[in-house]
Amino acid sequence: MSTISRRAAAIDSMVAEPLGPGDPQEIGSFGVIGLLGTGGMGEVYLGVSDRGYAAVKLVRPRLVSSERFEREVGILYRVPFGVAPRVLASDGTPERPWFATEYVPGLTVDEAVRLHGPLPAEALWLLLAETAAHLRAVHASGIAHRDIKPANVMLVRDGVKLIDFGIARAADQARLTRSGDGYGTHGFAAPEQQAGDEDVAAPADVYALAALLLYAASARTPGAVPDLERLRAVEADLAAVLAPCLDTDPGARPTADRLVQATRPHLLAPPPSWPSELMARIDSRHAFAETPVGKLETLPPPDTSTAPDPGTC
Repeated sequence: MSTISRRAAAIDSMVAEPLGPGDPQEIGSFGVIGLLGTGGMGEVYLGVSDRGYAAVKLVRPRLVSSERFEREVGILYRVPFGVAPRVLASDGTPERPWFATEYVPGLTVDEAVRLHGPLPAEALWLLLAETAAHLRAVHASGIAHRDIKPANVMLVRDGVKLIDFGIARAADQARLTRSGDGYGTHGFAAPEQQAGDEDVAAPADVYALAALLLYAASARTPGAVPDLERLRAVEADLAAVLAPCLDTDPGARPTADRLVQATRPHLLAPPPSWPSELMARIDSRHAFAETPVGKLETLPPPDTSTAPDPGTC
């Protein structure tokens, strides 16, 4: 058995899924040892190199031209430090372009809700505060994420990370969509985004953040229950903050900075944290991330009990 195969066999199922017969063994300089998730843009693999672990995204070629791939990866390098995983490498020349970011030990909001159910009020305020603060930094850099959803916000030990800027747009770049072509994720994309508006910007992220919070509070996907009904299920103070974010007029929505200010009275000492069940999962993935690459093959066999479906990076 090769070193890569031994590493793959040793991965705990709470970290990644085992590779299938059609999955690659290597992508660029990264050995592939597990599947982190599959999304609309492609597959995300757990990679390993002499620098450590990485999330390596293999992009479906029919979805992106080489020119657009380079443009999108260029945006990733401009995302402010601490907001998202660092970009480690990329290559737009193969038949299937790819890029690698650092592996972030955490849970997506989607995973967290499937494990825990609706999040408690203190966790919702923390989720709103941390995500809004990251969006404030992203927007100040002239970038809109444009796909904030449960699979693209990760809960980590010290807050959140935003992942998958796959359809992000920088304000100084050429328009990537034509009027009438919707994009984003149904239920989380703002009305102007669903309509294919070419000038979708920061207010669309604010709309999506509110939809994300309603999902985390109710464990119900948008569309299954009207937003007004879901707002009634949230505590009054939080509902009052989220309601204007869902305005159909982008100009009427608050900025990310306004949202950060609104959360401050609700984040009193001691600072809130994620529910203990979720922190235990996050700590497990953190322990894996700290395992030296050369010692990975000595880990115990996978734990297949009650493992969640892995999220994407």
